[in-house]
Amino acid sequence: MNRPHHTPGPRPRPAPPTSDPSGRLPLERRLSLTLALCLAAACYIGPPPRPREVPAEPPDVAIEHFVALAQDARRQAGCPPLVWDTRAAAVARAHSRDMLRRGYFSHETPEGRSAFDRMRAAGIRYSAAAENIAYGARTGAQVYNQWIGSRGHRRNLLNCRYTRHGIGLAGDLWTHVLYAP
Repeated sequence: MNRPHHTPGPRPRPAPPTSDPSGRLPLERRLSLTLALCLAAACYIGPPPRPREVPAEPPDVAIEHFVALAQDARRQAGCPPLVWDTRAAAVARAHSRDMLRRGYFSHETPEGRSAFDRMRAAGIRYSAAAENIAYGARTGAQVYNQWIGSRGHRRNLLNCRYTRHGIGLAGDLWTHVLYAP
């Protein structure tokens, strides 16, 4: 009579060697693991390395295309159109250029200055404000699709309270500043 053959599973591993009676790993091993985790986190947190390409559309054309799409989406959502604000555009353009020049991607500068700090420094008085940033889009339609497809960015874009805006584009780094006076 044939009996099923049973193959034993893998044997349990012995506990790692310790020099501590509590069963913790040796100090050197714990430090090595901590360093590895910190390095992995630093790699994840940092901006992704990528080549900076010239947008497929000239910047003014890309911005015009984005604005047309955004205004249409706001109209469909029952919001008033956004009015172009040259000071908001200057703030957005300066932030995109700074991110490109210094190689970071964040709402805050390396010194910790926020969009709100930059707006106040430019003399913009607001009751509510928001900033959307994006990278990698080479056309106005691409950045529109990125932002409209993201819940937080879409919420900013379709917030009927915002009535003024400006956009900055440097390389493939986009900044959109929206606010209500």
